[in-house]
Amino acid sequence: SFRRSNPNICRLWSVLDEALRGSEEDGILEVPLVSGRSLKYFQVTSALGWQSVPGNIFNTPQRTYGGLLAENMVQAIARDCFLHGLLNLERAGFRVLFHVHDEVVVDAPMDARPEQVVAELTRLPSWADQLPVAANLVMLKAFGTIPSLEMVTRKERLLPFFMITIFYGVVCVMFFYKVSNSADMIFMSV
Repeated sequence: SFRRSNPNICRLWSVLDEALRGSEEDGILEVPLVSGRSLKYFQVTSALGWQSVPGNIFNTPQRTYGGLLAENMVQAIARDCFLHGLLNLERAGFRVLFHVHDEVVVDAPMDARPEQVVAELTRLPSWADQLPVAANLVMLKAFGTIPSLEMVTRKERLLPFFMITIFYGVVCVMFFYKVSNSADMIFMSV
């Protein structure tokens, strides 16, 4: 199954498991990333099964194993690539308003070329230039503008509004807020 068809991933899990076990003596595991950052795990112990405190010593101990460490590495590398894309957008003159997880909202002029925005967001640092990265782009006059809501009465908007609020989570505060009269909003998901 998965393990048979992905032996390199299984080897990585094993290497990370060994590193975890080898870090019990001093209680700290540092996992270097290709981006130059590293993930740190504190209070590594096998007292109640393998556990560590990820990130900083004030976090709660959690079960730790090679597969989880590999997952954390992948997520951290994805974050580094996404941050690089955000900085590319800023350097290219696009105003990043905010981002949530792997989505970014950019305030762009009406004549902005969507392909340029996608190109800046997906341009990777040299250490990640072989990674497959893509972005979807939606241009809106205001963030949260849903054409179907324009066609229903105020009373009928209540249910869709709550469904969208749940979907957008933190961003729901911006649902009917128009950021700029003269610019389109560009909403992307990587």
